[in-house]
Amino acid sequence: RNVPHSFAKVGEGEGRLLMFFQPAGRMEEFFTKLSQGVAKNMTEAEQDKMREEHGFKRVGPPIKNFKKW
Repeated sequence: RNVPHSFAKVGEGEGRLLMFFQPAGRMEEFFTKLSQGVAKNMTEAEQDKMREEHGFKRVGPPIKNFKKW
């Protein structure tokens, strides 16, 4: 908790990610919005605001060689 970290899928093919949030706080709402495509047309600043509204923020530069899906 409160430790900056990151992750990325760097291999070919399908990837899986299992995450737990306890207590869940507003994370369920965040992932519901993502699944509905809410962030798809947002600017990076708007995405950052949405993250902060749900209790986390982007830190550091992007992971190198990361392919957006």
